[in-house]
Amino acid sequence: MPHPIRSKVVVALATACLIGAVSSTGSAAEPAPQTITKSLKHTCLFGEVPRPVAFEVTATLPTAVPKGQPVPIENFALKFTLPRDVLPPEATSVEGGASLDLTGKRKSARAKETKLPVVLDIAATPVTSEELALTATGKLDALAMTTSGRLTLSFGAPELALNSKDTKVRAKCTLDADQDATLGSVAVIPPKSEEDTPATTPDEDEETQSPQAKADEPDPNVIVVTLDPLTVNGTSTIVKLGAKAPIGPSVVIAGHVLLDAVDPAAPLISEGEAVLPPVQVAFLGFGFMPVNATAEFLPVDYQVNNLVPVKAVVTAEPDGLTYGRSHIEVYARLSNVKVNGAPLDVGTKCMSSTPIAIDLYGPYDAFSGGVLKTDPNSPDPALRGFTIPSFAGCGAAEPLSPIFTGMSSGPMNQAEVTVALLFPKPE
Repeated sequence: MPHPIRSKVVVALATACLIGAVSSTGSAAEPAPQTITKSLKHTCLFGEVPRPVAFEVTATLPTAVPKGQPVPIENFALKFTLPRDVLPPEATSVEGGASLDLTGKRKSARAKETKLPVVLDIAATPVTSEELALTATGKLDALAMTTSGRLTLSFGAPELALNSKDTKVRAKCTLDADQDATLGSVAVIPPKSEEDTPATTPDEDEETQSPQAKADEPDPNVIVVTLDPLTVNGTSTIVKLGAKAPIGPSVVIAGHVLLDAVDPAAPLISEGEAVLPPVQVAFLGFGFMPVNATAEFLPVDYQVNNLVPVKAVVTAEPDGLTYGRSHIEVYARLSNVKVNGAPLDVGTKCMSSTPIAIDLYGPYDAFSGGVLKTDPNSPDPALRGFTIPSFAGCGAAEPLSPIFTGMSSGPMNQAEVTVALLFPKPE
């Protein structure tokens, strides 16, 4: 049976694929914070009168934090608009506040939720004959996570308190149906010393599990081994650009491998999540036009999640080596584009029209790493290269998507990566 540690390497494949797909020339050493903006429709009850209210929530979250360290929630703001008639006609100014709960939960059916009470202030705002555009802000406490994994934050329905002269207006709000209140997620990274700890933790209360949680308990025939953090470096070749570009370094965290306890010869399944901070890219458009941009690599559910899930199957082949294969799908989004040094306003939605799908395959060793790549001569068509799809949504004032499509989109792009442990084992 393949050594279980060998499968650690495979979790990192996806990271390399993503960066290679857009021809990166560098990346941040540490994950950059993520700025989240989300609009959620509510119904707020002013006395006995229900009013529709859309709350726009903004916040800055870290992409990843070490286990045991606080998870800061910064620049939190709540913007909303109310009808003028919720206040008396003589009102000329309004101030007050808002309160709500943020809910933090680890990615586990049995993990407990953590409630973070949020109290916000609304500064004095002039009242005009138009609608009331109000903003509530405040400094939030940090969340401390004692277990590693992905922490997901969700938005709770707010309560409003508005004061104008001698009038006090109160309203309770409820989230309208068919909406996802998830704001975002943060990767909580385990320290090196936890490399052999189990994926489940004793903080989960067995006595208070819901029926659904008990139904989701781990399969007793599956062994879970926590993975070490991994680094990825390599190169990519983009056919239309006619250039090679370095890949990484990047980091994969919160990984684990699943082993079949009944069948030792069964493939090993590696799963984890990739931290993919924005990177700077540079290339020659159409072979002569210098282009610089910021590239982001987004999961398919990027509207509510910033971490890319990765999964790989590890098998032993007849040649006696262990091979890993990984498939990943991710969107590429471009911003801060400059052509010949001049800014080009591509807007906020300039991205690949469909996810970039990539497969990598190759032999590796648990302790020295390995090289995994596409191969244009592979008998498997999926491994011969990856296709960069067309771009869509580019251009704030003029349609620019055809330009980016013409410069870079097309098949048979190649990637080759070297994978190694972030913390090498002593010899």
